Amino acid sequence: MIETLPHDDTAEQAALGCALASKAVLREVADLVTPADFYSPIHEQIFAAALKLDSQGRAVDPVTVAAMMEAEKVKGFDRLYLAELVGGVSVAANGAHYAGIVADKAIRRRLVEVATAIAQQAGSGRDTADVAEDARAKLDQLTAGYRSESVTFADVLPSVIDSIEQGASAGDATGWKDLDAMLYGWQPGSLYVLGARPGVGKSIIGLQAASYMWEAHGKATYFASLEMTRAELVTR
Repeated sequence: MIETLPHDDTAEQAALGCALASKAVLREVADLVTPADFYSPIHEQIFAAALKLDSQGRAVDPVTVAAMMEAEKVKGFDRLYLAELVGGVSVAANGAHYAGIVADKAIRRRLVEVATAIAQQAGSGRDTADVAEDARAKLDQLTAGYRSESVTFADVLPSVIDSIEQGASAGDATGWKDLDAMLYGWQPGSLYVLGARPGVGKSIIGLQAASYMWEAHGKATYFASLEMTRAELVTR
């Protein structure tokens, strides 16, 4: 039983301090976290106020944030705390690093919440398949909301070129040389869609790709069809 949900007060304070010290850093932090990602309610309100000021094109600092929070009648904060947040920052440029920690803790808290909900449903009288489907949907929704650190095209390009030159980007051969030249083979984690009108051989191509995967690469392959029976698939 987890009594205290995952969080890091120090990282939250550091991220806020950096954000209040520089508008550029505030926007970097905003790329990684939302107000709801902060565990402390007061930290959530501080960050929300800072974002609102920035969206209005106004200055963002302890004074303006305090004024915004007072105008909105937010309780439980004082001006001195806002000043202490900025005063505790040594290098404002580290804001994205601290925000990454805040984001990670937020994901972990949501994982705990989802796990708790799944455990409750598993102990209910609901159909097992329905419980499993709900669990998958909840986890998919959670991971879809996960924010990774933003990078530029220039940051990624050198490593991609090196990978291609060294052949590391090549996936599993498809069995068709022309297709391999375009796709670099089947890539792990990728989804490929083959579209064509009925009766032109889509199922045959799919079966050939699947059979080549286990024959050439020794990998188990799952093939599902909503149109043909098992006997028809095996016959083909």
